[in-house]
Amino acid sequence: MTLRTKFTFGALLLTEAALLTSMVVVLVVQRRQNLVRRNQESGVAVERFAEVCRDSVVGRYEIPVVNYMRALSEDPKVRYSLFVEKDGRVRLHSALFRGDRSMVGSFIGSERLADSKGLLRAENGERMLEWARPVNVDGVLFGFAIVGYSEGALDRELLDAMKATIARQALAAVPVSILALGGAFLLAWRLNRSIHDLSQTALRIGEGDLSVRTKADGKDELGSLGRVFNLMVERLQLLQEAREHMTAGLTHDLKAPLAAIHAHAQLLRAQEGDKLKPESQDSIDRILVSARRMALMAEDILDRARLREGGEIHIQRAEISIHPLIDEAVRLLKPAAQDKGLKIENAVDPSLPKAQWDPAMMTRVFVNLLSNAVKFTPRGGTITLKARAKGRGVEVSVSDTGRGIPAADLKHLFTRFMEVRDADGSRVAGSGTGLGLSICREIVAAHEGSIEARSEVSRGTTILIELPLEHEKSPADS
Repeated sequence: MTLRTKFTFGALLLTEAALLTSMVVVLVVQRRQNLVRRNQESGVAVERFAEVCRDSVVGRYEIPVVNYMRALSEDPKVRYSLFVEKDGRVRLHSALFRGDRSMVGSFIGSERLADSKGLLRAENGERMLEWARPVNVDGVLFGFAIVGYSEGALDRELLDAMKATIARQALAAVPVSILALGGAFLLAWRLNRSIHDLSQTALRIGEGDLSVRTKADGKDELGSLGRVFNLMVERLQLLQEAREHMTAGLTHDLKAPLAAIHAHAQLLRAQEGDKLKPESQDSIDRILVSARRMALMAEDILDRARLREGGEIHIQRAEISIHPLIDEAVRLLKPAAQDKGLKIENAVDPSLPKAQWDPAMMTRVFVNLLSNAVKFTPRGGTITLKARAKGRGVEVSVSDTGRGIPAADLKHLFTRFMEVRDADGSRVAGSGTGLGLSICREIVAAHEGSIEARSEVSRGTTILIELPLEHEKSPADS
């Protein structure tokens, strides 16, 4: 589930919880208000009934009381009403409207002859809320006006009112929920977009591109985070540029002594070759190979600096045989492989046609690939070089039986300063500067070719290069 979906559903759940809580609060408040209003209405009705009864006694005319009792009986909540004298004798009873005159003239218990407000009592198996008010004539108690309400009918009326309120609230909750869902989705989309931009920028930075910046146009915490992130990237870019300039400067200064070492070693071998012991001859050969390898590494660093400053790799094509180039790379890496007990198998087809490549550049590619294979292949392993014709070009592969590369790192293998890591994420000792493969990619691309890596952890890695044999001239070349 995406962050946008989680946030949207979370906001929707909070909205629904708030709506539900508000509905419950409204229902509780309304129920209390309905109870108060019901009691007020019942009290007013009984008060009015007592006034009608008093006027009837004073005027010696019972028709108003009968009419008022008839009106009360039309209320489905009223079960009975009666006018009793102070000694308990029933003067008038609503049973008259049902044709029952037995209640008139009968007596009721003294416990009902009091000013009461909603006393609960049972009447014919039904619970009643009975209200009573004294009837005073000229300040003297004459009797009581009594009205009995069905508790069940009152509760049903209250329940109906609550259901109507719930229906209205539910009807109002639908558009509110839709608006809340839309608002939550828009907010989640904005947050997700900001986080996505930040993560994509971080991913490109992890791939070595420090020129990217994330959007930081908001005035909230995400905008502030974006601005801080961009400031961090700018500082990283400055640090990297300073490191590359320093490295390029040091490397440029190293070229002269390396050339001197190589030249003196060659001179020593030429002048004293026949007089040197075999071990001394081997040492001179190693000096020559190491100086040559260091010179190639220096060229990698300088080319990387030129590319960083917007320059490009200059290709000087010549018609060359492929086999001698690979033989040269094997010769340069053979001492290092022997020191680790590695076997290098050169299975390149010597009958391959000649190619229009830059000899020095392609030698650097093969040296870099072999150097990596030697670094990451454990003692006793095997490194195999193959080359075969493929269409109008050639495919060269360098395979090893080394530790392999985790899938997460494989797609970033040819980015600059990429360091090989174990499956647990720890840095592999001696993994180098991370420049070699990125330079290989640039050189191969300059030759209009492609490079890719295939690897399985603990089973080894294969680097495949596909290159055209002939240069396809562009309009700029003609």
